[in-house]
Formats: sequence, C-alpha cells, structure tokens
Amino acid sequence: VPKVQSRDELRMLDEILTDMEEERRKNNASSSSSSSNSNALLGRNDVAVAAAPKVLLPIATETPTAVLNIADIAKGPRVCAVTWGCEDLSAELGSFGTRRPNDNDTASGGGGGCGEYLDIFRHCQSMCLLAARAANVQAIDGIYQNVRDVEGFEREAREAKYVGFDGKLTLHPEQISAVHRVFEPTRAELKEANAIV
Repeated sequence: VPKVQSRDELRMLDEILTDMEEERRKNNASSSSSSSNSNALLGRNDVAVAAAPKVLLPIATETPTAVLNIADIAKGPRVCAVTWGCEDLSAELGSFGTRRPNDNDTASGGGGGCGEYLDIFRHCQSMCLLAARAANVQAIDGIYQNVRDVEGFEREAREAKYVGFDGKLTLHPEQISAVHRVFEPTRAELKEANAIV
C-alpha cells in the first residue's frame, strides 16, 4: 500500500476490504447453494482463497508524516509487514538525491549516487526495522534502484539481513535470485532453529 500516512488510513482500507470480502463470501455461499457443481467449477483452492482475508504491506516512509507515524502504521489492521522507500520522500523533502555518490559516480560525472544512503534515509530504514519489530510484523527492506547492479543489490540485501530485515523488495526479475540466496536460511541457521524447537 503506497503513501500510507497513518493507521486511520489503514482502518478505512480494512473496512473497505472487509465489506468486499463479506460480499464475496455471500456470493460464494449463494452460488454454492444454487449449484452442486460449484466446487468443481471453482476448485477447493479458489474457495479458500476467496475466503482468506487480505493482508497489507504498507510502504511507510513516503512522506514526512508517515515517517513520524511509522510505529503506529506498523500496528495497523491486516499489516503483515512494513517496508520503506525514499524516492517519494526525497521529493517531499526537496532533496537532490537519496545516496552519497560513490567513486564510479564521480568518475563518470554522474550524480545519481549508488553509494550509501544519506543519513535521513538511513534513519527511515532504521525506523522501519524498529517499527516492524515493535509491532511484531516482518520488516522488508526497500528497493535498490540500479537494476543493472546485481552485485550492489546483493550486497545491500546482505546488509539488510545482517541488521535484521526479513526480506527485500525487488524491482527487476534478475534481483529475485539474489534475494533468495541472501534470505534463505543457512544450514547453520536451520540447525540452530531445530535445536531451539
């Protein structure tokens, strides 16, 4: 859910979704009572999906108000995870970039910045992680814009996992395998988890 600024917005969305789900349940109930072949037509999985409540993943740092409310947003109805983004926020702040330029940017004369996030955006990333943990939902790290830099994406994903994020958003299909490599539990992690259980 983009541009979330408060838990009240999530409550309104929850009410709309609840109404839609109730309507769908009624329609499924009436169609199953009028047709004995409804399960054959829909399939059991479709019936289960229709009845399952939808969950939300708010992008909770796209405005200054959202950053200040992120802990409350993370506790909103249906929220299963929280993520962050800085591109829209940078426009709201009047910022000229989100990252420090690295050597490649300077050498090529570019100003895009593929280095580390500027402090204000690093703060947003930290607030996302803290809010998610306080609300007991998953923390998902934001996007890596340079889709051609798979190595940089994987490095950033490893850093995100190291500090405690549960996953990372992708912008391009080539980034998906890197997310799986980074966030898939290692044998040591699985062994430790089994020992705890």
